[in-house]
Amino acid sequence: MGVFRFVSFTLPALAVVLFCLHYLIFGPRRAKPAQETRFIPRMSLLERLVHAVTIVSLLVLAGTGWLAAIGIGPALHGWYLIAHCTAGSFFTLSLVITAFLWADACCFEAHDGRWLRGSGGYLLGKECLPAGRFDGGQKLMFWVMLVLGLAVLVTATLPFLKWFGTDGQSLLLRCHRYSGLLLILVTIKHVYLVAVAKPAGLRAMTVGTVSAEWATRYHPLWLVAGASRPCQPDGENGEPKQ
Repeated sequence: MGVFRFVSFTLPALAVVLFCLHYLIFGPRRAKPAQETRFIPRMSLLERLVHAVTIVSLLVLAGTGWLAAIGIGPALHGWYLIAHCTAGSFFTLSLVITAFLWADACCFEAHDGRWLRGSGGYLLGKECLPAGRFDGGQKLMFWVMLVLGLAVLVTATLPFLKWFGTDGQSLLLRCHRYSGLLLILVTIKHVYLVAVAKPAGLRAMTVGTVSAEWATRYHPLWLVAGASRPCQPDGENGEPKQ
């Protein structure tokens, strides 16, 4: 078994095991607010569509390219190659639009350092950490995704230019595979944090709204339609005092 095939089997499986252990040991960052009285807009229709296209195109890329690279799926030619390249085009477009939509909101600020030092409250601490529209982890995720996405696109495009010879093209292909694998691992982490470890977070990317209580709990510095108010010290059972 080649090195890439070995890490492709072990790393995603290890990531899933670690996230399961994290949930069993630490649980979600905070329980879902018991009362959700007012819902406010968080993600526009365009943002949700672009996010959905990014996820779907990435799944198609993984299902055609990555599975073929590790010998599970069919070889990457014919209709599989067409699907892979088409998904790559949609992924490129969605990545560019995402950069324009969220780059400004994902610029790091001083309070993000405290969020990152506290591991976002996903480990031992459950205190209320400062976060704007996007917290420090989401901002870091955004820039990592952009860098890995760019690496995947560049290493997929350059071999067609015939500038690097056989050895150079083989090196670019290996870089393409490993950067794609890292992108898949980062996506698995993103899905876990949004859909499991941060209760009700998935609603923002599907319906486009969140409760004011959710915004106060996870993004206390986010000021949209009066959604956020300063966090209060935790009461019993880790619940914020109202």
